[in-house]
Amino acid sequence: MTSPSSQISLILDDSNNAFFHFDNSTASTNLPLYYLGTLNVAGSPTTAGNTTFVEILFDGSSIAIFGTTATPQTTLSEEFTVIIDNGDPYTTSYSDPSPPSYRQWYQSPLLEDGTHNITLSNVFGASIDYAVIQTDVSTNVAAEAEQIIIVDSNDPSINYAGRGWTETTDTFTSSYENAVTVVPYGNSTHKTSTFGSSFSFDFTGNELTLYGVFDYTRLGIMNVTFSLDGFTSSTFYEVLPVVENFLDGVIQPNFPLYTSPNGMLAGLHTLVVEVVACENLTLTLDYFTYAPAEAASSPATESSSSRKSHAGAIAGGIVGGLAFLLITALILDCVRRRKRQLRRNFMYPFQSNALSSNGIPLASIQGTAFPQKT
Repeated sequence: MTSPSSQISLILDDSNNAFFHFDNSTASTNLPLYYLGTLNVAGSPTTAGNTTFVEILFDGSSIAIFGTTATPQTTLSEEFTVIIDNGDPYTTSYSDPSPPSYRQWYQSPLLEDGTHNITLSNVFGASIDYAVIQTDVSTNVAAEAEQIIIVDSNDPSINYAGRGWTETTDTFTSSYENAVTVVPYGNSTHKTSTFGSSFSFDFTGNELTLYGVFDYTRLGIMNVTFSLDGFTSSTFYEVLPVVENFLDGVIQPNFPLYTSPNGMLAGLHTLVVEVVACENLTLTLDYFTYAPAEAASSPATESSSSRKSHAGAIAGGIVGGLAFLLITALILDCVRRRKRQLRRNFMYPFQSNALSSNGIPLASIQGTAFPQKT
């Protein structure tokens, strides 16, 4: 799922109430098979006739929803209703050839880049794990809004090296949780079982996590090194016949292969990953997430001044220069504050004096987030 060069992809967890408003669902936490361990499952329509599952507000040009499709019981369980920006409702399906499965089960049409409201109704038994939006905002705006960028394993920013790498569209079937089929993010993964296979990834930000698919149904060992800016750590993976996940037949999506150290400063970083030992296991890369950082400002160009031999002239030049720098700094600070306010207001669609999850006021956005129920 590679974005056009002018766009970035932002991942929104279902637990983020700055974007998701669930009306009829059951929320679960501490679930290792799902992104950040959370999931919202649609409930049955209420006796009062309320069929709304979720309302999602976002800034961007499209949104994709990922989770588990419904177990086929009736024809109704294969279809649901969508309303975009209070327009006419339309009916669509999960397009799942083998439900239930863990996959992207909704993709919005391409919209004009901006603030949008999507309501999903008549959803029977499906779940939402996370959503991914495409947006034209800069990484600076995403950084100030404290959003998380997602990068697919087939993104050209990832440089694969060594023998053995294969890009595959394989799905994964686990005997865990009623043999749910797992479709990876972007419908593909990169995998290798070859000693010496490696890749590198450059990013500007922090809070990096590398997610993959881990197959507990195969016995074996694997040793992988992770070098972040030259500091190397090693992770040893081992699946034995006595491991609980092996006995349960688990194939785990959203498996955190690597997480950057706590307290890592935001900035330009390079991660290099290498397989240094492998026997019957596979390193399967699905996607990265990281918190972007604002690009560093270019240093101001200083104009040269002619040398003066007179001490008084030199002192006057220093005082004048300090005054000029002070005034310039105050002006730049005002400009930055103004830009920061504009960017924050653009990024978040909620209002009615609501607050986002990071405490940024959202009341300045026009429109109505959630209609008041009567």
